Amino acid sequence: MKTEGISSSPSPASATVSPAATRTSIAPSRHDTPSCRPAITASHPCSPIRPTRCTTSRSLTGDAYVLGRSLNSMASSVAQLAGLAVGGAAVAALGTRQALAVGAALHLTAAVAVRLGLPRIDPGSGPSGSVAKAGLRGTAALMSTRCPRRLLLAQWLPGAATAGVEALIVAYAGQRHFAPGTYALLMACVPAGMLTGALVVGRLVRPPVRERLVAPLAAVMGLPLLAFAAGPGAGLSAVLLLCAGTGFAYSLGLQRAFLDAVPAAAQGQAFGLLHSGTMTLQGVGPACFGVLATVAGTGAAMAAAGAATLATACWIATWHTATPS
Repeated sequence: MKTEGISSSPSPASATVSPAATRTSIAPSRHDTPSCRPAITASHPCSPIRPTRCTTSRSLTGDAYVLGRSLNSMASSVAQLAGLAVGGAAVAALGTRQALAVGAALHLTAAVAVRLGLPRIDPGSGPSGSVAKAGLRGTAALMSTRCPRRLLLAQWLPGAATAGVEALIVAYAGQRHFAPGTYALLMACVPAGMLTGALVVGRLVRPPVRERLVAPLAAVMGLPLLAFAAGPGAGLSAVLLLCAGTGFAYSLGLQRAFLDAVPAAAQGQAFGLLHSGTMTLQGVGPACFGVLATVAGTGAAMAAAGAATLATACWIATWHTATPS
């Protein structure tokens, strides 16, 4: 699962944040709320770490930015579904080695397309000294400020738990002796749910309602997964995974709050941290729930991931409020 995968290849360059970023200031924004007032100051308006997001945040504001992220999420889900279908067909037609070679060539093609197709982003003049140290100072500044920290964790944790579930799908299907063709179907259910959720919530739900649905939709990610403790069959498993995937639309209700919580000067650092944290935790999640599966069983581990997601949804409900229009 790549919810932030939600994408394009990162640039080797990285953004830095000035020492001033270690201080916070009260800077009300157009959508300021009591829970999201601290703002980080930084020297770089954008970072090549996440050029697509930075370009989106520069080009779109307010709910237009959220709709842009919704389109990005839908495109990612379609790409995952297409990848599963085309990848399976390539293995069947060409064999494993040749299919991997084709995949490598497609990655190179995508890298060239990103390099030539995206606009150049001027990172601005950075502080003197070590780029790594400045980056660590900027990360510390973001994580030490309550509002950005909460919004980052709210976007990291549910995806990490659900990544653990996706990593266990094949093992679960094997233990339940499902037909071989069922494996790919089950793996496609989560991205199919993501596509459906992004389409419905992003396009058909008004912004205030979308933001009020953050905690309930996050709960939708976890609740269906609890049923795996009972060992459901193939058909019910597909429905449960599809429903869990729709809950990923919860993140759309956090996009405007996250954009407003971090001023333009610090967005490069913030988006880079959001992406790197997502990728890191989506690796940690499968490792943790994989270890649990060896002890408690695959179904129990998948249910535990659902419980963890549900707990995160309850935590979000304690502090998240809709942004005033």
